[in-house]
Amino acid sequence: MTIIIKLSVFILIFLPGFKSYARNDDDDEFDVNAFINGNDNSSEKNISAESSENKPDNLQNSSNSIKLHGIFENQLNLMLLNAKNSSTHTAIYDYVQLRVDLDASLKGDIEIKADGVARLFAGDTQLPIGEVIPQKTIDALLQKDPRFSMLTDQNYNLENDYYLDNAYIKIPAGDVLFTFGKQPTGQGAGYVWNPTDIFTKKDLLDPTYQQKGEIAGRVMIPFGKPASLEMMAVPDGRFKQWSAGGRLNLRLGRISLGAVSYTGNMTSGDFENSMDSIIKAVSNGQNPEDGIIKKSGNRVMTGVEIVADIKGVRLWAEGGYNFAKKHKDWWELTGGGEYFFPFETHIMVEYFHFGMGPVQHNGYYSYNDWMGVMNGDLKMLGRDFLFESIDHPIGDFWTLGLSSFQSFTDNSAIVTGDIHWNFAENADLWLMIAGAIGEKSDFFSSSKGQSWLRLQLFF
Repeated sequence: MTIIIKLSVFILIFLPGFKSYARNDDDDEFDVNAFINGNDNSSEKNISAESSENKPDNLQNSSNSIKLHGIFENQLNLMLLNAKNSSTHTAIYDYVQLRVDLDASLKGDIEIKADGVARLFAGDTQLPIGEVIPQKTIDALLQKDPRFSMLTDQNYNLENDYYLDNAYIKIPAGDVLFTFGKQPTGQGAGYVWNPTDIFTKKDLLDPTYQQKGEIAGRVMIPFGKPASLEMMAVPDGRFKQWSAGGRLNLRLGRISLGAVSYTGNMTSGDFENSMDSIIKAVSNGQNPEDGIIKKSGNRVMTGVEIVADIKGVRLWAEGGYNFAKKHKDWWELTGGGEYFFPFETHIMVEYFHFGMGPVQHNGYYSYNDWMGVMNGDLKMLGRDFLFESIDHPIGDFWTLGLSSFQSFTDNSAIVTGDIHWNFAENADLWLMIAGAIGEKSDFFSSSKGQSWLRLQLFF
């Protein structure tokens, strides 16, 4: 069964460190934190802006021009997986990635932005499904239907990937700004989690790093300096269904407020009871995924957010309630804060409640739960979570960091340490080591640990 490749490392549930220099929302996307400071273009949250910030001066944007810039990246990964018979499977793989960005400035302040990505894997690129999903979950599934062994005995493959990440045009009409094409759609005040964002499916491993855009139409209407209205529509599938809505933003001094409502379609799969239909689909020459029993219905999300800067402490809260036609209604809430000390140490904390999150039964999550996370239908396994991080610069070119995640639902946790070295003007080296705490069947501790070394060159 095919699994979304971009979530490959997410299944292992390990964090490389959530630092401000790794944020990756688009610079033309509304950023409430930047809005507070009167600056809607936040390079702190944007990998494109990050590459622009590090690229040579002769590549900076100018009107009526076309500019190319990008990032070359190489990452060596080591993973410790829970194998059968209580043994450990050490998987080592490497990937090389090239991202090329095009920025075009045309007459009339029209802008075109696009970027393409190529990623090539080498090493241990086949991971057994039985080591990705906890053994208790696999055993319970096979006890229910032994025929699932034909799927659980297969490998999860890390495959080479080539894709157009974003390609969109921005057209101003007076003070109104229209944006059309494949574009970043991430929204919300939260750093790790965004309850009011129904478009973006973040990778927990690195929630702001190279998120793929969505084909969408968007219009931004300002109401003077303190307020703006953003409306967006995203087609789903064959344009028969749409996700659409709007967000109203208001700035009052050092406080920013937002009210949002979006409607769209949501789908969940019943994998555990789909074996008969999967076999039928395969016998008819169809993709096995076509046989998965799915439940689909409309969803309406209504929420609010607030960001405040009080004496250097940045605080935020974001919440949304979801009215679901064929699913149970639920609400999500996140709140957090960050502070930069005078001696440059940076701390951050964020809490998240996920009302839709499943809980364990008999000490393990179901196969449907794990597949829901892997396919992006579920954000997390569990309902209440906490994230903390601290980092401190050492000299002008080094940064040391420590971060952790805890689940209050199953009491599992991840602790990560990392070191970031800006060894040249346009070059970074980043080492991360992570370890898990908890049982093998828990969310964060379903694997033992992970480490990687990442090289980035900006041009």
